[in-house]
Amino acid sequence: MKKVSAKRQKQYKTYYNIKNEMLKNNIYNMYCFLCGGKINIPPNLDNEGQLKCFEIHHIEGERENHHLIDENILRPVHLKCHREYHSKSVYHIKWFPRYLNYLKLNNYQKLFIKETDKFNKL
Repeated sequence: MKKVSAKRQKQYKTYYNIKNEMLKNNIYNMYCFLCGGKINIPPNLDNEGQLKCFEIHHIEGERENHHLIDENILRPVHLKCHREYHSKSVYHIKWFPRYLNYLKLNNYQKLFIKETDKFNKL
C-alpha cells in the first residue's frame, strides 16, 4: 500500500475540517450542487455519521495540491449523485440537464462550457 506523505495527511485533515465546517454552518440548509436536492442529515447521528451523509465535489475537477482544500471550488453533494457523476455517461444521469441549466443560470461559465462539451461528445 502506498504511504501517504506528511503534506497529503495535512491536506486531508484540512479537507476534513472544511467538510465539518460546511456541515456545522449548513446542517439544515444544504443542497446537492449536482441534482439540486436537499441533503438530509439525520439529527440523531453523531458528527462522524453526519459527515458520511454527504460528499464534497471539486467543481473544477482538480484535486491535487492546493485544489484539494480550495474552499472556492468545493460543493456539497449527495453520495449517489457524486458516484453517478464520476461513473456514468452523462446521458444516463437523470439530473444532468438540470445541472447544466443551473450552471448556465448561476455564472459558472467555465464549468458550463466544460460540462456541455462532455455532453456533446457523446
